[in-house]
Amino acid sequence: MKQKLAWKGLTLALAMMACQLTLILAVSAAWVHLKGISAGYASLYGGGIYLIPQLLFSLFTLNRNLGPGSAGWVLWDFYVGAGIKLVSTVALFVAVLSYVEVDHLPLYVTYSLSLFFQWVITIVLNNRY
Repeated sequence: MKQKLAWKGLTLALAMMACQLTLILAVSAAWVHLKGISAGYASLYGGGIYLIPQLLFSLFTLNRNLGPGSAGWVLWDFYVGAGIKLVSTVALFVAVLSYVEVDHLPLYVTYSLSLFFQWVITIVLNNRY
C-alpha cells in the first residue's frame, strides 16, 4: 500500500512536469511567432525559472521511504523542499536578470502562466490519478 502511494505521487509529479514542459514550449513557440527568437529565448528562461525549482522540490519531497511514524518526516521534507524551491527560484531570477540580456515581458508572462497552470493542472490531475 505504501509503495503504491509513493508511485502514485511520483506518477502525478511526472505528469505535472510533462504538462508544464508542454505548456512552456507552446508559450515559447507563440512568443517566437509573435515577437521573434529573442522573445522565445526569454520565454524559455522564464519557463526554466519555474520548472527547475519545481523539479528540485519534487525530487526532494518524493525521495523519502514511507513507513510507520514517517508523517513528521514527510512534513519536514515538504517544508525543506519549499525552502529549496524558494531559494532556487530567487537565485535563478537573479542569475538570469543579472547575467543574461532578456526581454522581460516574455520571461515574466511565461513564468506567471506556468505558476498559474500549476494550480490548474494539479486540480485536474488530482481528480484523475
